[in-house]
Amino acid sequence: MIVLLFFIALSLPPFYSGGKAPDYFLVGSIEGGTPVARHEFLLKNEERLVISLVIREGDRFISSVKRFAREGQEQTTSSRRTGIAGISWHLIKPRIREYSNLWLSEKPDVGNVHMEPIEYVKVPVSELADEGQFDIGRLRLSRTPGTFYLCVEITAGTAAGTQLPPVFSEISPLHLKYPYRVIQVSYRSDNSYIGYLTELFRTPFLVAPMVTDQGVHETDARMGSDCAAFAIYGKRRQGYRVPYCGPAGIYDYLTEIEESPLWPRASGSTEVYANDNGRFVKVGPGGLETGDILHFGEQVSVFYADAGIPGLLDKDDYLIQCYQGGPLITTIEKSGFYQKPVRIFRWKENLVRAKGLH
Repeated sequence: MIVLLFFIALSLPPFYSGGKAPDYFLVGSIEGGTPVARHEFLLKNEERLVISLVIREGDRFISSVKRFAREGQEQTTSSRRTGIAGISWHLIKPRIREYSNLWLSEKPDVGNVHMEPIEYVKVPVSELADEGQFDIGRLRLSRTPGTFYLCVEITAGTAAGTQLPPVFSEISPLHLKYPYRVIQVSYRSDNSYIGYLTELFRTPFLVAPMVTDQGVHETDARMGSDCAAFAIYGKRRQGYRVPYCGPAGIYDYLTEIEESPLWPRASGSTEVYANDNGRFVKVGPGGLETGDILHFGEQVSVFYADAGIPGLLDKDDYLIQCYQGGPLITTIEKSGFYQKPVRIFRWKENLVRAKGLH
């Protein structure tokens, strides 16, 4: 499952005796490796991640770890502490609803696109109070597919500097807006195309995601996605050069695998998809397979599993898609597009691989 951590340095007033306020940041150790300060941790569900607070006081580093790596250099700590008064940890989760970057028609004076801020809620993690290090597995959201954020604040002593309010909105990726202060945690189920898609669980449905003021696409930053961006994200995470586009643009990167359109037709106690010639759609080798695309016109979904009549596409088979409440696994019948004509596709075999996308 998937974890992505974003570490954000906080420069706040003193929380211990010694005068000048220290700089502090977070480092993460994967499977017992050297703790590293970096913007992202994208992990499989079984991988262990330990987060540690590092305080810098002049040339000294204070932490519960002996050493860490930052900006390509390994540093040794001068003093070790496992608990520090005034530390508070918080989960940050987006409010899951539909956001839209398209203005409504009654606002023609401001153009037809904008960046709608995503609303976030900051929730204290009381069991981690005053701890300078913890295993991410202690969090209820850990090791399940999807993305969430974690931040640390130090409040002992004089009042802390700028802190995130309990509810706030942002148009920028949190790890870039508040560098080294917020960590984004993202788990994936495995390294397959479907596995990479699960990194977007717990993110909102975002109509027409765009490139942010930080120069990063909202879906690449796991801020949110719409139906087509969701399907494309998995291929980009696999390292393919597929640009973000809408339901019409995605056709350029797909190959149709069945004569269409397809409609659900009564078959016993259920409904099975067939083309105009009455031929049913086969599921499995030689037919529709996991990771193939079901295109309902305005909606792009990904085939997930054969769960109804074995070997045939029917209303009880599962899709993985992004719609309204965000990414989820659902049956075709409950997808919101049941009884609509559908075309089925496979990603083209000649997709170009790219560097730096995964």
